[in-house]
Amino acid sequence: MTNSMPARVCFKLREEGGKLSGPPTGATYAATAVPVLGGDAEVMPGWPGTAPQVSIVLEFDTPPTEGDWSSTRVRALVDGAPGSEALEPGSELLVMEGPRDVARLVLDVETHEDT
Repeated sequence: MTNSMPARVCFKLREEGGKLSGPPTGATYAATAVPVLGGDAEVMPGWPGTAPQVSIVLEFDTPPTEGDWSSTRVRALVDGAPGSEALEPGSELLVMEGPRDVARLVLDVETHEDT
């Protein structure tokens, strides 16, 4: 199983195209995500719904709130799955529900200090 990485996620408000049922209420949430590469909308028709996706699992200590950034941990659903290379510190992804993006995910840049 892939090690999870710290991240922040912001679920869109329902009236802005977010999840119709609101943000997840459980400790884990499985979804698909697409990396934000910059300029995708101009070069890929139908982006982000047609972009290559990666299956992810978000893990929460406390359920996220709609419209606010929440702490989470993220991992690929399957080790080495196509697209899982997008899960790198500092990367930004859109969490998808079908062809709609319902949240923005930013993987934290972990710093390691030598002692």
